[in-house]
Amino acid sequence: MATMEEILKQADLLGYRGEKREEYLKHEFRLLAERQEKKEEAGRQEKKEEAERQERKEKEEADRKERLKLEKIKLDAEMKLLGKN
Repeated sequence: MATMEEILKQADLLGYRGEKREEYLKHEFRLLAERQEKKEEAGRQEKKEEAERQERKEKEEADRKERLKLEKIKLDAEMKLLGKN
């Protein structure tokens, strides 16, 4: 990705002057801003997806613990019933 300094140097190397230089710089700076915005949006999206993955992982872990707890209660009840017979 070109930086602002690189864009200015490129305009100089191309020999752009006056209005042509202004048009070139506007165009290149707009493209630079669009690329930066896309990069930032991708970063925000990745953070959002990571948060969703973490939330799902935590919910799955809580569900697993709850199932184990219920299974233990069930086994304890079965053991009590077997012990009374």
